[in-house]
Amino acid sequence: MQYLVPDILTEYLKPDLSFRGAVGYELKQFRFAVESGYSHFLGTNPLVLDISFVPLVFKFGYTLPLFSIIGIQADLGIGFAFSETHRYETAIDVAMKNLIIDNERSLFTGARFYLTVSPFRFLKIYAGGGIDAILENDGPIPLPLLEAGLSLKPLMIVNDIKEARENKKNQRSRLIIMR
Repeated sequence: MQYLVPDILTEYLKPDLSFRGAVGYELKQFRFAVESGYSHFLGTNPLVLDISFVPLVFKFGYTLPLFSIIGIQADLGIGFAFSETHRYETAIDVAMKNLIIDNERSLFTGARFYLTVSPFRFLKIYAGGGIDAILENDGPIPLPLLEAGLSLKPLMIVNDIKEARENKKNQRSRLIIMR
């Protein structure tokens, strides 16, 4: 996942490492998940060293198959972002090495839109983008993003193995009956 820094923040921050993981459930085309991860921004200004945040988001999504293995998916999420900022208040604080560490918890929301490819029932490959917003006291901080990833459904793999075994048993039964 790669954040794109809004123009008003480019003189202060540069996106660095970001990744997310989720655990959820799919019911037909509807998805419900809990997602978390880690995002890091480097400071491009001597007063702001870096910002790290960990979101905890409850997501709801809908997948629409288009044709064959291709589809589109939309997700909405809401939760909290837990952030830590390392910064200096003034240039004098830089010289005196008076580092300030701010820990915050903020409301966090996001929306995504993806193109999906599902070559197997248990695997979905997706790519798209969207926007996250950290809702601070001074107003929302928009964070546009590009994202790509894999969605693996381990229970579907187990079901496929069970079905394959049952089909094999049924084929054996048919052979025995036909003889």
